[in-house]
Amino acid sequence: MQNLKAAIEQRLQRLLEQNPLRTDFQRHYEEIVEEYNREKDRVTIEKTFEDLFHFVNDMDEEESRAMREGLYEESTRAAVRLLIHDYLWSDDTGLPVESYSEEEVESVSDEVYRHIYRAYPTVPSPYYKSA
Repeated sequence: MQNLKAAIEQRLQRLLEQNPLRTDFQRHYEEIVEEYNREKDRVTIEKTFEDLFHFVNDMDEEESRAMREGLYEESTRAAVRLLIHDYLWSDDTGLPVESYSEEEVESVSDEVYRHIYRAYPTVPSPYYKSA
């Protein structure tokens, strides 16, 4: 059971690193483990293995869906990073050119990008309340 748990947790961590919005998988996994820890009779253990098997299948389906739909988190992150940079470098919306060099815009872009991925691990953000 511990080997299975470790393998699932490692794979779940990878899914969450790729897309922090997949917290429903984390919650579902925690519910399965909590149920297992509550009562460890034979029926519960068998049900836990069955639930974990279905959980792994759900993760497989999520990874397949992302691949099928071309939802590569790395390319999405690169697109977000580029959008931030272009916005900050734009003559219409960006930082004043006379005050910031391209290197400084790069630095600010990196800071904004890191902030977005830290502040929005889930939607809605736990850091910002919507009105």
